[in-house]
Amino acid sequence: MLAMQAHTVCMTNIQYTLRSIPSRLDQRLRSRAARNGKSLNALVIETLSRAEGLDGPKQAHADLDWFVGGKKLDSGMFDEILREQRAIDPTLWR
Repeated sequence: MLAMQAHTVCMTNIQYTLRSIPSRLDQRLRSRAARNGKSLNALVIETLSRAEGLDGPKQAHADLDWFVGGKKLDSGMFDEILREQRAIDPTLWR
């Protein structure tokens, strides 16, 4: 019974009316919908769901912006790390 209630809640049709959509945004959304073979309505719902973190996996970072400022290395620790990386293993260079 609980599954049926959850399913019913998910299927609720709530209608929105949006006004004064900038033409640039309209063109971009319509173009993206056409490229992806989706209706404008489906694309907007998908875009809003992603923006609110409700649909699909979180977007993977393509850079290290999330890491900047996360670790604080003092200069001694940094120098030690560099020394370890620059060490040459003589057995590999025969």
